[in-house]
Amino acid sequence: MKPLSIYIHIPFCVRKCSYCDFVSVAKPDSYKERYIDALITEIRSSADLAASHSLSTIYIGGGTPSLLGEDLLERLLAAVSENYNTDSIEEYTFECNPESITPQKLELLKRYGVNRLSIGLQSTDREELLLLRRSHDYDAFLSAYALARKHGFENISVDLMFAVPGQSMDTLQRSLESITALGPEHISCYSLIVEENTLMNRWVSEGKIVLPGDDEYVDMYRFLTGFLEQRGYRQYEISNFCREGFESVHNKAYWLRDNYLGLGVAAHSMIDNRRFANIDSVDDYMEKISDMESPVNLDSLETLSHSDVINEMIFLGLRMNKGIALSDIRSELMQLGRCSDSSCPLVRDFDKKTAKLEKDGLVQVSSGSLALTQKGRELSNSVFAELMVD
Repeated sequence: MKPLSIYIHIPFCVRKCSYCDFVSVAKPDSYKERYIDALITEIRSSADLAASHSLSTIYIGGGTPSLLGEDLLERLLAAVSENYNTDSIEEYTFECNPESITPQKLELLKRYGVNRLSIGLQSTDREELLLLRRSHDYDAFLSAYALARKHGFENISVDLMFAVPGQSMDTLQRSLESITALGPEHISCYSLIVEENTLMNRWVSEGKIVLPGDDEYVDMYRFLTGFLEQRGYRQYEISNFCREGFESVHNKAYWLRDNYLGLGVAAHSMIDNRRFANIDSVDDYMEKISDMESPVNLDSLETLSHSDVINEMIFLGLRMNKGIALSDIRSELMQLGRCSDSSCPLVRDFDKKTAKLEKDGLVQVSSGSLALTQKGRELSNSVFAELMVD
């Protein structure tokens, strides 16, 4: 059976972070209960699809899943256990924020087989946290982290952010030093991306804050990758670092283009090269489920073409430090070009582009694999654009 990863979206937050463009809302408990009712119905409806695959990972994300009260959290976790075979899954992740982790919730997560926590920190610096409109301070994170360890969680990931307005190399270094000293198994370091329809974008447009320039971004990225390597965190993807044996299995499913199913409002799926997404209004999602209708947004339905598949193999696969197998790409290009050997024009064109990128120090070819260099990771979007096919 093909592997399957499941993502479950919980759209609730204390408040919207200044940079966030995800579907998230602040609502009372009665509203959350209606949503969980609808989500459980969708989980039940997906049981047959899950049973036809080998379930490898589950990821409950948001939003802030840890905002759910104990009763709602247990109902959700019980529905997952009742409808999916969770005994053999490799990784079961629960996303949480420091201010909403409690001993009772951690006990529930352990009881229902969750074996990985992803804690959203972003920074240890008070001013940066205020700018990002996070609902916690660093002390709250330390308490939550210690509590998670006390309850036996041995696979913890921490999210950090860089290229934040006003961030200096010193504050970035302090964040990295503080977190690596704690010893989480996994660290994600994302650069701030200012999306439309966010408070951060409005502040930038009004001139209230100034974003770091390209040179500052590169300097920070180079520094953090080197720092984390020295502290025993191997970079395995553009934004992700881990101790040996603790790569994110769920995220790798996306980069390797395995089948994944998204449940909940605005959740995205890909099954056998067919992409679709649920509607992005929480109210409309709950109404669709209540009316026993599919919550899928019909406008999102897309069957990927052969060239789409190849391009995704390139720009998703190259995100990983191990890169992509050249034989796989060449085979797909020969099929697309209806050729029988490597003299295929599409293959020759790809190899020509690869050679130029290698000469420019952006990629490296080793043992039959194509991978980005450090310079290539800094300019990854340009590399992806150069290699993709029409």
